[in-house]
Amino acid sequence: MEIVVDSREKLMQETLSKKGIQHRVETLPAGDFIAGDTVVERKNTVDLMSSVVSGRLWEQLKNLKQVEGAKPLLVVEGTLAELRKFTLFDVNAYLGVVASVTLDWQIPVIQTESPAETAKLLELIAKREQKPPQIRFKKPHESLDEIAEYIVAGFPGIGTVKAKWILKNFRSIKNFVENAKYLHLVEGFSEKTRDEILKIIEHEYGSVNK
Repeated sequence: MEIVVDSREKLMQETLSKKGIQHRVETLPAGDFIAGDTVVERKNTVDLMSSVVSGRLWEQLKNLKQVEGAKPLLVVEGTLAELRKFTLFDVNAYLGVVASVTLDWQIPVIQTESPAETAKLLELIAKREQKPPQIRFKKPHESLDEIAEYIVAGFPGIGTVKAKWILKNFRSIKNFVENAKYLHLVEGFSEKTRDEILKIIEHEYGSVNK
């Protein structure tokens, strides 16, 4: 089970810790959480509507859809009573946004009542994934570090989160390639993953795939 929390989500980091739910903190290029093979954007009811007005929501949904190897999900915390109390939006406007996200963007929307309930949902989603997900964030590369992350994330069983760990520890793609045969000795990496990576590294381009 793997849950990754964006470094800016301080409240959820505290909530997950209090509930004893294992997680790691990273700076995510898209979404607020990774739970298994699902990338999750989290909003409360008030923030959802204000992000529609600013246009921020649509940009965030676009980023979710561009994540490779992941299922996008929007989680909305809170109640319609909060929407009526703290905003001028009515229920029809809120339901219209939910319908647009679900039908036009084809991103599921799940409503929770509180951060604690969201934490439980993340745990349940992560437990559904039986094999390590391979999620790769697709975005314009602004630095050599980001290019290196994107390349390493493309190896079988790696993904963006593990690619960052690999590069922090191996320091370069060259060192990683030269020492990939020892990868299974590191916790979180199986012999199968090592073998699949070695198969790509040693593959002669143009030869018959096996």
